[in-house]
Amino acid sequence: MNHTDRPHSICIAHPSVVSVLIKNICLGMDARVPRRATVARRSVVIVSSRKFSDDDNDNCGGLVVVANTRTSPSATLIVAPTSFVDEREEGERRRPHLKVTFFDGQSSRAQVVAVNMTFALLTTKFHSGCEEVVWMESNSSFLTPPTFLWLPVSSDRMAYVRSFTIVESLESYNRDHCRVQQKDSEHFFLISCKFDGESKRLLGAPVFAMGSSSPNTCAMGVVVEDIARGSEMRLALSSTYIRGIVKYLIEMRRKKTFLAEEEEVAGDPPAPPSPPRRKRRRVVRGNQIQGGRRVV
Repeated sequence: MNHTDRPHSICIAHPSVVSVLIKNICLGMDARVPRRATVARRSVVIVSSRKFSDDDNDNCGGLVVVANTRTSPSATLIVAPTSFVDEREEGERRRPHLKVTFFDGQSSRAQVVAVNMTFALLTTKFHSGCEEVVWMESNSSFLTPPTFLWLPVSSDRMAYVRSFTIVESLESYNRDHCRVQQKDSEHFFLISCKFDGESKRLLGAPVFAMGSSSPNTCAMGVVVEDIARGSEMRLALSSTYIRGIVKYLIEMRRKKTFLAEEEEVAGDPPAPPSPPRRKRRRVVRGNQIQGGRRVV
């Protein structure tokens, strides 16, 4: 048979690869990941429960706010939704059993060190490869750029999901008093994001701006609520407001560490008094000196 008559060869992918691609398409994920998104992934983590569970959906997003505390020992600080942390508090001391998984699949135990109504600050073992999230300086641009998120697919794997901003600010005023602004409404904005997985996985996910004049990929905000089940609209909190929350949580951690050190010092028993010093006798080449007199 002539080579021109041969049927075209068909490349068949491995079944596991095909299943992953089908799952990604069903979840609304894009297999083509831009370089900016790959860099931004280093500042995103997955927060999940350390306790054994058959539910692999029990996780949410988180972000790195301090890559290295430069203390002894060094640690990495993570911010995660308070609602997720509170639901996993157990025991008399109400300590949640949490772990964080970084972009490279490395997992570490996490401990809650400060809590706000919206976010909680977690400390975990220092991870040398992660990077701190870079916040957008202002959300007041007239034309908002395309956005994207990294969302947890399981307790150890994230997926790239494209999104875009619907409303760049939810700043609103009272109906009866048009000059009275709704409190904190200017700190929220809406994004559209197609994701058919568990809605709680969206919580705590940073919203990154794809187009930016900065060389770094900046985060416009963080998803805090799913508008409605089956809807693609997500409520996000702006970066300008979140930076204030993060600063407050880090300051709370610093004060708690300082007070704990003070209590530890106060609890130590006082040191015993030093024994009185004895007057030493000095001998010089066979001549002895005693009481200021030279004795031969």
